[in-house]
Amino acid sequence: MAVLSAMWTHLWIVLFGKKWFVHLFWLIQGRRIVERDGIYVLTDLLGRERFAFPQFQFHRNARTKRKRTLETKWFADEYFHCVGPEDTVLEVGGFTGVSTRIAAERGSEVYVLEPSPRNRRCLERNVRGDTVTVLPYAAGEADTTTTFNIGTMASKDSLGAPKRGSSGQSVEVEVRTIESICAELGIDQIDFLKLDAEGLEPEVLRGIGDVEVTKMVVSGSAERDGEFTAPDVISLLESEGYETFRSQAFEPYFVHAIRRQHV
Repeated sequence: MAVLSAMWTHLWIVLFGKKWFVHLFWLIQGRRIVERDGIYVLTDLLGRERFAFPQFQFHRNARTKRKRTLETKWFADEYFHCVGPEDTVLEVGGFTGVSTRIAAERGSEVYVLEPSPRNRRCLERNVRGDTVTVLPYAAGEADTTTTFNIGTMASKDSLGAPKRGSSGQSVEVEVRTIESICAELGIDQIDFLKLDAEGLEPEVLRGIGDVEVTKMVVSGSAERDGEFTAPDVISLLESEGYETFRSQAFEPYFVHAIRRQHV
């Protein structure tokens, strides 16, 4: 049985690597993939946009299965209730907006940072609404302007060296600390922080300053020259009075943290 399951999974992966199969998969569901404005868009058969994504392979982000995976990664109430209906959420690294949508469904206000121009175009098309504010900043340890590198894979666009290789292209972006962003927005407390900064999570956390962040989930994956950032993230957060947990489902990639007085 396990062998058959493995064979089926492999076949499914192979088929989804074929563009003709992907187009057929979505057509059966009444959807089409088209190119618009330098990105890809999933539309219904009348041409109405349903989901935008920067490269063809990210059509998978439109699937319900992908949403369930991201809910488990970022919003599972494994150690504490992540996002409540009155919560203000700050998302560092919005990509195409799947997790942004989840946060908007659960919380009150969502502020999302996405410095990659191509990813932000998709994000803005996918999360239109009065409760979501999209900001073009990268988050960091200090306010500055620097080079942002465009990767061969859109999900790896980064201030550092893109993990899957560089496209050779770059743009200038404004880097802001969480503290200065919150000052600009008039926010003195973040109820939930979702942080995925492609290996620069420790720097982003050091930029929180005096902002009160109650709960957070932080990616601690091996994006920093092949090294996991989880140990540095845990050490930094515990020194600031947080109780930390490593997700059992995604260990050692995701660090959950909550202020000790809220445990």
